[in-house]
Amino acid sequence: MHASSILTLAKFFSRKECLALQNFIDTSPERSTTRQKATSEYTFRHNDRIQFDSLEIANLISSRIKAHPCYSDVLENIHVTDIDVNPNIRLYRYLPSMRFGPHYDESNVTSNGKTTRWTILIYLNSVEGGGETNFWLDHDASNHDQANFLRVPPVEGTMLLHLHGDDCLLHEGAEVTAGIKYLFRTDLCF
Repeated sequence: MHASSILTLAKFFSRKECLALQNFIDTSPERSTTRQKATSEYTFRHNDRIQFDSLEIANLISSRIKAHPCYSDVLENIHVTDIDVNPNIRLYRYLPSMRFGPHYDESNVTSNGKTTRWTILIYLNSVEGGGETNFWLDHDASNHDQANFLRVPPVEGTMLLHLHGDDCLLHEGAEVTAGIKYLFRTDLCF
């Protein structure tokens, strides 16, 4: 991984947890479909989405990150002594042909006054085709040269952390070409 701004933690969620969240996404009456056209301010986005606040889930993720064997390495890498997890939870479902175009994630101030600094993505399934998170290390979405392009495949239970705000790399959720992609999203705050 691009050590200073992208990290992955395998098997962060169990298969049982991933399946429960997939079922919740599939059956929730709160699910809406977003289809945003590309404009000068926004990128193209097409997915199903559920958004809610849960301090319980945020605390669970925070405690798991802190219990992870590489926690001290993560802290050293992000140059902080402690972290919080944003209780604002977003769950996404991408059907075939859905995607999230090249974009930057912004930092926000949370309800507890901390600033979001890292995006947390947890893949809730491995996808049959497409659905990778692609990063342009040179911020040029037209450049797919392997030296300047990093592809992170969706693998069930894997957490992907990446810097956002002023230090965010240009990235996209690639088009799903086969199967369905389920994704959990929140943020690291400090």
